[in-house]
Amino acid sequence: MIDWTLVNPRDYYQKYIYDDMLYLFSSKGCPFNCSFCGNSGYHRCTHRRRSTELTLDEIENLAKNHGLKAVYFTDELWCAKKSDAYEFCEKVKERNLKFYWGCDSRADQYTKEDLQMLYDSGCRWLLFGGESGSELMLKKINKGVEAVGVEEAVKNCKEIGIAAIVTLVVGLPGETEEEVRETIALGMRLPTKFVLVFHYFPTPGSPLERELIEKGLHKPPMRIKEIGNAVAMETLEYNFSNIPSRELKVIRCFFLWSAFWQKGSFDPKEEGHFAFAKETIADFINVITKRGIKYFFSGIFTAAKEFLYIFWNVAAYPGIRKKYGLYVRNKR
Repeated sequence: MIDWTLVNPRDYYQKYIYDDMLYLFSSKGCPFNCSFCGNSGYHRCTHRRRSTELTLDEIENLAKNHGLKAVYFTDELWCAKKSDAYEFCEKVKERNLKFYWGCDSRADQYTKEDLQMLYDSGCRWLLFGGESGSELMLKKINKGVEAVGVEEAVKNCKEIGIAAIVTLVVGLPGETEEEVRETIALGMRLPTKFVLVFHYFPTPGSPLERELIEKGLHKPPMRIKEIGNAVAMETLEYNFSNIPSRELKVIRCFFLWSAFWQKGSFDPKEEGHFAFAKETIADFINVITKRGIKYFFSGIFTAAKEFLYIFWNVAAYPGIRKKYGLYVRNKR
């Protein structure tokens, strides 16, 4: 177990999603082989778990001695086996641990009854990688999940009270306008407030990156610094699709803007205006304040630059928004 006496745990707590939340690993790797993911090159498609007891020992220590209230399991895939998820939930109840938590999951992983079990043990948010609304593209990237399965998972989460976060990707290699439209349509109709759209990025070690290299379409980074300087999926550094780069930027920014200014937040009971925006700003201020005055001003500058970038792409290109039907998203 990590020796938290060496540092102040509260220095690492976040105010994002819930107050006093800590990012924590309970496993590494993923047994699946999505072609855009670096999992196969880095983890060899294996999944390695810490024991449930050890993970809960750490959480219990932090909760009792350091005021921990929430945990975001940042595993590539939390509990690849359903039996592991059941074991975790049962032991949380046995120990009478009271904390909120969330993780990254797959849309086809849990039934509605399973999700209820997760909720009863403290789960309040789940992130699903929807990736695309095109069934053809989903097969190309070897996702193994259908778009309709993503919709069903989000619907079940909503009924139970778990906030569903869905990530989509635009600009995948060879992606057509029709396929992008299908992805947008999925994002627009999902019954969740949180649909995050990212740009495709050739992740080092991924099957899709190797394919692009073999076709002579991509030159891989040769130095660690090159990889470190890349802002994967958040900026459009490469475009291997059939869609103009400006259109891809407007699509991503529209969904970011919609999520930021929406009514409500991760808590299904929270319906206040701009609640998510307020939480995001509060978390940002919390982080940069901890790092000192120098980082505070540089952080403010970076945030302002990002905000203006998003606003400009949403406001300055009404023709693109009209082309793809990017108006008010149904947040239900």
